[in-house]
Amino acid sequence: MTTPVGRPPDDGDGAPEHPGQQYPVLGHPPPPVWGPPPPPHWPQPAPPENHRGKIIALVTVIAVVLAGLGLGGFLLLRGGGTVTPADFQPVRTPSLVYAVPPDWTTTPQGGFPQTFGVTFQGAAEAPGYSCGGADFVRGTVSSALIVDASATPVEVAQIFAQGLGRRYYTGIDGSPPQVALGAPEQREVDGVPATLVEATATTPSDDGCLATTGTVLVLAIPTTSRVGEPAVAVFVVNGDVSGGPADPPSPSRTTLEQILAGVHFTGT
Repeated sequence: MTTPVGRPPDDGDGAPEHPGQQYPVLGHPPPPVWGPPPPPHWPQPAPPENHRGKIIALVTVIAVVLAGLGLGGFLLLRGGGTVTPADFQPVRTPSLVYAVPPDWTTTPQGGFPQTFGVTFQGAAEAPGYSCGGADFVRGTVSSALIVDASATPVEVAQIFAQGLGRRYYTGIDGSPPQVALGAPEQREVDGVPATLVEATATTPSDDGCLATTGTVLVLAIPTTSRVGEPAVAVFVVNGDVSGGPADPPSPSRTTLEQILAGVHFTGT
């Protein structure tokens, strides 16, 4: 995943100024309000040039594609007794608290750039490296709260797994990766049923720097805002799988699962 130190400004649609150099803007503006996605059988007018129209259109497209592939159901995953190690360092946001390995680094102000108009926070990065004049990290963690999300947690998880898979693994030359979504899995956070969707991103060519395969895990948890509005908490765990230099190594699947196992609602 590319992550230049000089993070380019967000141009308003969540896309990086230089392809492949995708990183969030800092800060914590209030999350946007989403509207309900139109049923798939309705004619789709051209979406307006704003994040809300884009994300509603993406909800519809992903829902139709997944239904056609027979991936509308859940896989029930119990978690396998995964435990977060005691030496992991805590990351706290207004909505969620979680922990990352001791060699990961929290970002300044904990911010990431906007994706689909949603600003992520509580960000941390796996060890990084420089290659071909750009800076890279082996993985990231971040979270967001989506207020009044009429889209279901399943749809929210699918949207961000697909979108972030493309964002994180787009080549510096602009070549988009292939992103495959797994079937939704049911998990729990503090007794609340949550949805986990895994995306596998594969780059079309190996430039020797960018990872050729990466994993994006998106956990969507129904909750409420501070004033009682319906909301979905989104937790993103990402790690390279293959490609790029041998050092630093990519985080193992066990590490990604340990991070997932440590997510809780703030205050619980």
